[in-house]
Amino acid sequence: MECSGGSRTCLDRSVVLWVALLGLVALVVLSACSRQEKDWNVRLVDSRGKTIELRVSVAQTDAQRTKGLSGLSELPMDGGMLFVFPGEGRTPFWMKDTLVALSIAFIDANGRVVDIQDMEPLSEDLHLASSDFMYALEMGQGFFTRNNIQVGDLVTVRVDKQ
Repeated sequence: MECSGGSRTCLDRSVVLWVALLGLVALVVLSACSRQEKDWNVRLVDSRGKTIELRVSVAQTDAQRTKGLSGLSELPMDGGMLFVFPGEGRTPFWMKDTLVALSIAFIDANGRVVDIQDMEPLSEDLHLASSDFMYALEMGQGFFTRNNIQVGDLVTVRVDKQ
């Protein structure tokens, strides 16, 4: 590589190029890592044994759970989000800043659906499960009814390393 601006200018350009290249590599790596953390497979099994396979976003940190699906103007037909908590409890949900109607299934540590509720866009009403849960699966409103998912049905969560 030829540099016509003197050795100091040439060195400055090299440093800037290396820093830019390292920044780009870091961005690509972080983007790939965040994609792996966001998309999980969820298997729902209804009371008749019918299985539904989903690939959904995941919220497993406080910041991710707080943001949830807020700000989305539309949700794919079988799109949604799985909220993962460190232990069982009764954390309330609301729809503040969420623009699409949702249904939520609360799921205990054994994978059993303990409650299902519909939630309206932009509502600040609190939705509290009827019993302790460790997971909450938000889907487009009516998803659980359309797919015959009811309280007592099983949910399996599988993380793929793809």
